[in-house]
Amino acid sequence: MSANPKVERSSAVLTERFVAVEQAVVQAGERIPADVAAQLEEHLDTVRGRLSVGVDFTVVALVGGTGSGKSSLFNALTGIDFAQVGVKRPTTSQPLACVWGENAEKLLDHLGIEPENRYKRESELDAGDEEDLQGLVLVDVPDHDSIAEEHREFVDQIVPLADVLIWVLDPQKYADAAVHTRYLQELGGHERSLMVVLNKSDTVPEVALPSLLADVGRLLSQDGLNEVPVRAVSTVSQEGVVGLRDVLAQLTQTRSAAAVRAAVDLRAAGDLLAPTVGDSEPDREDLPVSATAAILAEAADVMALQARMRDAIPTAKPGDELPTIDDEHGIDSELVEAAREKIIEPAQARLPKLWAQSVAAAVPLEGELAEELRAGMKSVPPPRLPIGLRRAKQVVLSFLWLVIIALIAWGVWLIAAPNSAPTLTGVRVPYVTQSFTDWGRPELVLPALGIALAIILLLIASAIFGAQLRRARDLRAREYGDGLRAEAAVLVGERMVAPVTAVHHSHREVREVITSVRKELEGTRPREIVRGSAHRE
Repeated sequence: MSANPKVERSSAVLTERFVAVEQAVVQAGERIPADVAAQLEEHLDTVRGRLSVGVDFTVVALVGGTGSGKSSLFNALTGIDFAQVGVKRPTTSQPLACVWGENAEKLLDHLGIEPENRYKRESELDAGDEEDLQGLVLVDVPDHDSIAEEHREFVDQIVPLADVLIWVLDPQKYADAAVHTRYLQELGGHERSLMVVLNKSDTVPEVALPSLLADVGRLLSQDGLNEVPVRAVSTVSQEGVVGLRDVLAQLTQTRSAAAVRAAVDLRAAGDLLAPTVGDSEPDREDLPVSATAAILAEAADVMALQARMRDAIPTAKPGDELPTIDDEHGIDSELVEAAREKIIEPAQARLPKLWAQSVAAAVPLEGELAEELRAGMKSVPPPRLPIGLRRAKQVVLSFLWLVIIALIAWGVWLIAAPNSAPTLTGVRVPYVTQSFTDWGRPELVLPALGIALAIILLLIASAIFGAQLRRARDLRAREYGDGLRAEAAVLVGERMVAPVTAVHHSHREVREVITSVRKELEGTRPREIVRGSAHRE
């Protein structure tokens, strides 16, 4: 169970911010100057300590002198007889604490409360009656004017750690100069979280109580404690106790001083980090990926490789090896360096010096890029030969040649043995039949026409297949060239763009963390409740 579900966000939000800052420091790494890193570590150590103690409890300390009735008020507010009230010289020898909630042990250790002087409120017997005080730690501090030196030490230890101080005064001693000069005047600067309670109001005539409270306020103003709320209570008649308890209930809804201080330290860490980052990062769209890939392709002389492949395809036979890229293939180092700068320069835009250096360091050097470019292009497979198209051309042209040969043979047969050769009669073709009749060879009309038609088809088929093979050659060479260019683009994406965008991503995360931790911690502060409580009654 948390200390107070209603303000559980303090520890959750602060822990989230703390982890975010730690991760941001790791992300930034050496991009944070050494002196800034040292200061950051100090702030983070402080926050780590605060979070380990706990920030979800509101600590209210009852402070007062001997006989002020402070311990009796403690008993009245807690509903238990926990503090020992002295008889001859009523003093509280050690600080006592009552806790509403769980997991306050580290905080109580930090406050110096011994285990035997701790009491946890809202047990099963309370049946939820104390729920409105969940998250409260009420401390009865030893009497500040005790003759025991350790009492003063307890006061000095607990007061700075308290969210709210309730100074309990006795109506008979409230004007004691020692109280004001030795203690109250030393609280200058704490008045925003200070409340004064005039106890034992039952001993004061009702008609005199308003002027008495006003006089207390006047003395506080003289001490430099302006506008400090003053309340009258009586642990005997219970007058004002319920109202004071209501104020405590409101305080449990606030952010504790520890939470506020942790938020301040985290905000200070954000302020330290802020100068180390820029206002934004370059967009990925700002990086000239295509232009850089084109420069790398030029460095590898892809056009020449594509042309070489184009020339080799027509003469290559199945089983022949097409030209490949070997380990000696030249890569233009100047162009590779130009491609590197082509990415780095815009990737450094708007970034501080150390982040810009990280961008440059993230991109491999020219020699490594050249080797990877050569290796990538060697992995591009050679194109497939247009074997099917070649076979189709061979079949079609062979068939037409066979037809031509057969028609020639038929014509020779008709000439050599007209009586035995098969012939077709009655076929007349204008002009052609007459011409062959005039030559005395009318039987050669069909063979001649067939040969002419076959030759025409042969020429057409040769032209068509020739065009198709040239198109296939160009297409396959272009695909091979595109594969080489794709490898250049892959190298740009994986070994140049990806590393610099990783730096940009880290920069963005650090920048966003800075923005988040510099936000005010939401929620009411204890001092706002104190200032808003009833003024001098």
